[in-house]
Parts: sequence; C-alpha cells; structure tokens
Amino acid sequence: MKSMIKEIYYGNRGNTDAVKLSEQYTKRLSKAVDLREELEKEMTEEMKAKFGEFCDLLDESEAESSDCYYIEGVKVGILLGVEACN
Repeated sequence: MKSMIKEIYYGNRGNTDAVKLSEQYTKRLSKAVDLREELEKEMTEEMKAKFGEFCDLLDESEAESSDCYYIEGVKVGILLGVEACN
C-alpha cells in the first residue's frame, strides 16, 4: 500500500500541476477567451474597465468556491479514513 503522507511529502500528490483538466473544460475556456476578446473590440475603454472588473469578480468567486469544495472534500476523505480504521 502506498503511503499518502509520503506521496504528498515527495510532491507526487496534492500538487495542482498534477491535476489534468478535461477536454471539455479546455474547449469552454478557449471559447470564453475568444468571446471576451470579440466583445472587448466593441467596447469603450470605460466599458472594458467595468467588464474587466466584472470578470475578475467572477474569477475570484469561482476560486473561493473551489477552495470551499476542496476543504469539504478533504474533511470527508479524512472522516472516511477514520471510519474505515474503526
């Protein structure tokens, strides 16, 4: 059995570089970038600034949401491990 503690210590697990994003995610992100560039071509500088702030707020909210889901997942995983040992 592999030691998860050693896997984390040696950087083999728990490393965000090791997370493989799906093809669907990559396609959606690419389309979103293309649409943003297309929209910004038609915007005034003031509109671009507001839109940029809007996009930043969405990105920050998604990052916060991902953190919350990750933390909950770790908690559930630890509790499952504890229960399995009893």
